[in-house]
Amino acid sequence: LTEPQFTPKGSNHPQDKPLDSGTKLVTIGLSGNDAKILTLFFECAGAPRDPSKPSNCVEMFKTGGEDGFLDAVHATRPLIEGMLTHVEAKAPNAEVFVVGYPQITPNDGTDCPDEMNFTAEDMTYLDTALRELNAQLRDAAKRHGMTYVDTYKPSQGFNVCAPRDKRWIESVVPTEPAYAVHPNPVGELGMAEAVIKSINRNYKG
Repeated sequence: LTEPQFTPKGSNHPQDKPLDSGTKLVTIGLSGNDAKILTLFFECAGAPRDPSKPSNCVEMFKTGGEDGFLDAVHATRPLIEGMLTHVEAKAPNAEVFVVGYPQITPNDGTDCPDEMNFTAEDMTYLDTALRELNAQLRDAAKRHGMTYVDTYKPSQGFNVCAPRDKRWIESVVPTEPAYAVHPNPVGELGMAEAVIKSINRNYKG
């Protein structure tokens, strides 16, 4: 948001660079990387599997009544607050739409070993953390008088285990031009439609 992003194709300006008092509309999606959701997920789900244990992730992070995975998500709360405050300060006259995350993995007890070599329990565990992150984004948006855009609900059933021509999220080995376990063109279009619908509701209402 506030620092340049370095990529193999060059450096991108900080995303807040265009913001000023004349900015009327801002859309922002943030905090997934700060929460290290995918990093932690791959750390546990990619570890050698013990057949006697249904979930590497639950075994690794839920110990002694604590949940290290959700703790990492909760640790992003002050970062989310700080970033939204920063946007308010730079674009005080803008209407801000905080975009949540789509469903990445199923939570119905199923898995898709041909796409993701992770157990159904691991998939559900990741989904639990993602929904908690979305809840934090929604609550923060409300506190700041911003609009939360739900992309999780329209993406349900189109997670990484959906048919390749319908899914919004790519597997660990993408078949579309997208980063692993990130939205593909279909998912980006679906998320954009959710944002546009939200904007239209606000401006018409």
